[in-house]
Amino acid sequence: MLRGNLSAARRKFEKAIGVPTVAQASLGTIAVPSGGQYVMATILGTCVLSFAVTHLLYFLAVGQEIAALVKAVSRIFRMLYQKASGVDRMQIIRIDPNA
Repeated sequence: MLRGNLSAARRKFEKAIGVPTVAQASLGTIAVPSGGQYVMATILGTCVLSFAVTHLLYFLAVGQEIAALVKAVSRIFRMLYQKASGVDRMQIIRIDPNA
């Protein structure tokens, strides 16, 4: 009984201070209105279009992340190669052969 009262009080407190709630996606059944093949084609077409757009946006975002990762890794390897070969931009000394 105490646990029920505390959870109700907690819900009221969270609602009062504005704690965000997390909405979860789930699969469920939908009612298809009567209308024949056109309604079904419209629903399926909308689903396929939504699928295509969301996957396109996802792959574009993943491509940008991969490009950033490759750029960072190549920068690290370039820096390590320069240090290993003894050539550092700040340590380049020009020697004049005529001097």
